[in-house]
Formats: sequence, structure tokens, C-alpha cells
Amino acid sequence: MKSNRSLVGGIALAAAISTVPTFAGPSVGPIESTPEINNGDWCDFLKNAPGQLYKDKSNPIIQGVKLFGRAHYQAVYIDGDDAAGGDFSGTIQELRRLRGGGQIDFLNFFKLKAELNFADDDRRSGGDLGFGYESVQSAALTFDAGKAFDLGYFDSAKVAFGKQKLSFGGEQLLSSKKIKTIERSAIANYVRGGDGTGLKLSASKGAWSGSLGYFSNEETDELSYDFDTESGTYFWAQSSYEFTKDDVLTLDFLKVDNESEGGSGSTEVDIDYAVSAAYVMERGPYELLVNGIYGRNRGNGDRGGDFHALVVLPSYEVNDQLEVVFRYQYQGANADQGIRVNSRYTRSGDTTLNSNTGGRGDQHQSVYGGIVYKLCGHNAKFLFGVEYDNLKSDQGTSESVTYGGAFRMFF
Repeated sequence: MKSNRSLVGGIALAAAISTVPTFAGPSVGPIESTPEINNGDWCDFLKNAPGQLYKDKSNPIIQGVKLFGRAHYQAVYIDGDDAAGGDFSGTIQELRRLRGGGQIDFLNFFKLKAELNFADDDRRSGGDLGFGYESVQSAALTFDAGKAFDLGYFDSAKVAFGKQKLSFGGEQLLSSKKIKTIERSAIANYVRGGDGTGLKLSASKGAWSGSLGYFSNEETDELSYDFDTESGTYFWAQSSYEFTKDDVLTLDFLKVDNESEGGSGSTEVDIDYAVSAAYVMERGPYELLVNGIYGRNRGNGDRGGDFHALVVLPSYEVNDQLEVVFRYQYQGANADQGIRVNSRYTRSGDTTLNSNTGGRGDQHQSVYGGIVYKLCGHNAKFLFGVEYDNLKSDQGTSESVTYGGAFRMFF
């Protein structure tokens, strides 16, 4: 907690210092003024970086200070039949995300960025909604090595250390601010990087970009720069190639090394390794994502063995405000409980599916159809969707339909 206060305090102090004209010395050029944005149009306000408190690239000490935030709310109604043939239904509302953070660009080559969670909504599990500081979502220091050392071979080369989220698979490539469905697919949420502390290297040259990461698998909500390996580690690699600006192939690899058999880290405890190949194609108003995933769970029991998945996500922009989205997802496993459905929202509530298998099975299919209505681009939008889930397990077959709506806003 003390480290978090220090980080936030440091951001505030840097913002205050950076506004003193004499701080950079007499050689500092004029400060770049923020564009006029308070013209009565709230959409223009959101789009024109209202959190940019300071920006001056000629200042040798601090080049920029900005704040940012996001608020995501959603509500669903779910109706289904569990593995024993019983009915379940219910309405769930959730403040999905309420986050705020800041970024400082300093000494020409460094960036310090942190994001905090300010709400804890446990109502879908029978708990309460609480506000105030809850946890550190991410906090990392990035060094622009390519710029600092003039590495001519690469177009860019950066090193980042701290708590940072890593993307795996096609759906994770898009931030939650810009995803087109209310929730990502079950396989996208099952195979993902964790919340530990670690080192990330990234570089790009021409049409190619890539990243490598080595992280502690310790699950923590606090700010920590200790590389704790007691809960294991994970290695992550990503490589993307842009054939054209409308055709991009991305390959991912994730290897988890848990110290304990059951695992206690922040990645999914069952995963040993996983690979992904995602292709995104755009043709005018049409966009198509195709993502194949293959991996192996730890152990040889009901939750061990290989798993595989396919996600197909086409979308069509009707106009600047309206977009139609469809998604099909299939995942299967060799073991009886080798794959799992989303915790939101099929596993919510007291059902046989939830209590007997924890939402696990050996085959799961889902179909999603919905629209995105953009009030202000991705800065403020509504999402509406319907999703059908079919899960087969050694307990039987469970089916459900989820009707949902969501509001997304960020600046």
C-alpha cells in the first residue's frame, strides 16, 4: 500500500514541478498548448485527450504528464438448463471496470505508467459493490533503448519492467476499451498472461514487430517490484507481421512453470503451455478475425491433457456509429474437464454446471451476435448482444442463452 501511495504521489509531484517554467532552464522552448476542447461538445472533449496535463518535448527533464481512466458497466439476463436437466435463470448487473491512472514521460527515454482499480463489484457472486482504491492493475517503467542508443537495425526497441498485462490470441490484442463484444470468448479468458512482475522486451522493423516476456507467476493486487518465483514463472513470446495494413498475422507462445502441482499463480493454474495463430483481415467496412489455439493442461487427470480451440469473429460497419458483430467459438479437450466456460456469466449462480464441474467439460461451443453503437467512437459506446453456450461434460450437457447490454467509456 505504501508503494502505491508513493507512485501516485510521485505522479502528482511531477505534474506540479513540470508546470514551473524555470525548472528546465533558459534553453527550454515554448510549452505546447493543449488544443481547445471545451466547446460544449462532450464527445470532442473525450476525443481530444482531456487528461493531457502537460506536454513539452523540448523539456529535457519531463516531456509529458497525463491522466486517463475508463468506466465499464454491463447488465445481463441468463436462462439455461444445467447438466442435470434443471432450469436456472437470473439477472446480473456489474460495474465491470472503474480504473484511473497516469503516465509521465521523462528524461527523453523513459515512461512511467500505472493504472489502479477503484471498484470491486462482487454482486454476481452474491457480494456487494464497493468503491475506493482496490488494487493495482498495472505499473511499469519503460525505457526506449532504440532512441537512446540509436539502434539503426530496429525501427524501435523498448524494455519494460513491472506489472503489466500481456496479450495472447486475437481477441486479447484489442484492449477492453475497444473490444466489439461484451465479453471475450471463453478460450481467450482461459489462456492469458498473469498479473505478476517481470521484464518485457519489444522491437519492430518494417512490417514485423515482436515481444518477449519473462514474469513471476505471483498473483498480487499490490505494486511490487520483487521478482517472486515461489509461485512459478511464465515465458511469453509474440510475433506479428503486417502483410498489408489490412492483413496482419500474429503468433503467440506461453509457457507456464508452476512450482506447486495445483499452482497458485495468476495465470490459469492448469495450463502448461499454449500456442496461438491469429489472422486479422480488413476489406472496407468488413473485418474478420480467425484465431486457432492449441495447448496442454498440467497433469494427466480429468483436467490434464491437450486442448484446442477456434474463434471466428467477423464484423461489419454499417456506418460511423453502428457496427454488427458475430462470433463463433469452439473449444475441446482430451480429458473430461479439460476446458472451461466463462465465469461471466454462465458460471454465475447456483447451478449443477457450476457446483459439480466448475463449468468444465470436454467440448464447448458458443455463438454470439450483437451490435456496437458508438456515441463517440470507442470513447463512449453501447454494446448489445446475445450469446448461446453449449457445454458437454462427464456430468451431461448444459445449455444457456445470455442477453446483455453494456456501456463503455474512456478518456
